[in-house]
Amino acid sequence: MTEQPVQILLLGSPLILVNGESIQIQRRTVRSALFFLACQGQQTGRADLLVLFWPDEPETKARANLRDMISKLRGQLPVEDAVLSQGDFVTLNPEKVFVDVVEFRKLAASALQACEQTPYYQPLDADVVQQMEQAVGLWRSDRFLAGSSLPSTWEFE
Repeated sequence: MTEQPVQILLLGSPLILVNGESIQIQRRTVRSALFFLACQGQQTGRADLLVLFWPDEPETKARANLRDMISKLRGQLPVEDAVLSQGDFVTLNPEKVFVDVVEFRKLAASALQACEQTPYYQPLDADVVQQMEQAVGLWRSDRFLAGSSLPSTWEFE
């Protein structure tokens, strides 16, 4: 499926695999941050994470909480450089981390573009159909993050 050592599977019940072995992120805030970063598929501003996870905290306290959370996340993902922080941004390293949500979006966008360029009276190319099948195949159940518990702040909704 993937060559990256970390797999974050969210299209169904959340599952985190490191080198094929399931791991658990115990703290809900750390787990939620991982899921949030995974779904972004790009760099996320520290300021966005502060508002998302600590909207009522003073900025200095929220920044300390964020540093602590990033440290804990790095400690629980035993793959060096899986979590990157550069200046005011945090991201998951796409060379080390596969995320099913990101792959689904990529496949779906490519298939949609091909569909839009194909006249309605022509059948879709086999590679477009294969992309659609791959995208659908990433879903392991009918619910995104099935059975997970996330922080209940309006910012997170």
